[in-house]
Amino acid sequence: MSVYQGGGCVASASNARLYFEDDQDRKQIRACCASSRDLQWIKVDLERVKQITAVATQVVYHKSCNMIAVVRYKSFLSLVTLLTVYQGLDNE
Repeated sequence: MSVYQGGGCVASASNARLYFEDDQDRKQIRACCASSRDLQWIKVDLERVKQITAVATQVVYHKSCNMIAVVRYKSFLSLVTLLTVYQGLDNE
């Protein structure tokens, strides 16, 4: 995944933590933000069958960066044909 670095901010996967605040001094956004909107994905290996009931994300804001938010998800299961679309507030 290419990493968003707008305004000198870094938003790599290693920084991504729910409910952590951004590090304003180091310009580290506590989220993983892609540099483009096309074909971005998240792969999760749960190691065994588990029921997923929710996906949590957060809006990110940094003084010198733009507002960033994930507003739409599509989930695919490789063993079974499954498509679920989750939409955010702007219904994109």
